[in-house]
Amino acid sequence: MVPKSYLCVAAAAVASTVSGLNIPDWGSLAMDNGLALAGLNSIALVNSLTNTKGTCNLPTRTLSATQRKNFISAVNCLTTKPSILPSGVAPGSFSIFDDFTFVHLTQTNFVHMTGNFLTWPRYFIHVYEQELKKCGYGGNLPYWEWGLDAGDPRGTTNPMGVHGGGHFTIGGNPGGDPFVASNDPAFWLHHAQIDCLYWIWQLQDFANRQNVYGTRTLLNFDPSPDATVDDLLDVAPLATSAVKIKDVMNTVGGSPLCYVYI
Repeated sequence: MVPKSYLCVAAAAVASTVSGLNIPDWGSLAMDNGLALAGLNSIALVNSLTNTKGTCNLPTRTLSATQRKNFISAVNCLTTKPSILPSGVAPGSFSIFDDFTFVHLTQTNFVHMTGNFLTWPRYFIHVYEQELKKCGYGGNLPYWEWGLDAGDPRGTTNPMGVHGGGHFTIGGNPGGDPFVASNDPAFWLHHAQIDCLYWIWQLQDFANRQNVYGTRTLLNFDPSPDATVDDLLDVAPLATSAVKIKDVMNTVGGSPLCYVYI
């Protein structure tokens, strides 16, 4: 968690900032100690106010001891609830938790290095959070700010970038296997952080960051049409209906999403 003093400075720095185009010129020290990210988060919070429809949730990095126990209990609950996949589709899927892995496995080539890459996981973790709530979890899906656990960020070289690198942080499988990575409970915290960064980036210039770029297949293999915001994000049968990419561009739009990051 970024120290409160940093958050206060960041909030003061953007108190009069309502446009993401007016971004402070953060120095290297601010980038290393978390002040820059906290400041960008504050800008995102300020800018989100103009797009909010109703009272939204506040995912956070930290949980109390009681909240952690509640969260872990809900994750374990998902491993005991029977699979909802049609009989014979995935004989190895015994639980709802397994079903999420199956959906991720079958969608991998269509949701990685594609035009929908950041939006499909955004909807995927939202559906996962809803299942946690059905298991009695009363909070929001926490995010893992791995930047604070990476040691010296300037001395770290990771050719896979923040997404791929995060999956290998703990080591071993299934985190290191892109097809079944969601079978690792850390996957969900990692992707909540990816979504947090995407959210911060979008809210620096919200009006001009409502589009997607890329095709509908991984690295365009096999060749496919360009993705559009009218494409569907499908996680069936985990959700009863698919949603359009444009419906998850605004996390405070109210349907289906309503949250900001703190």
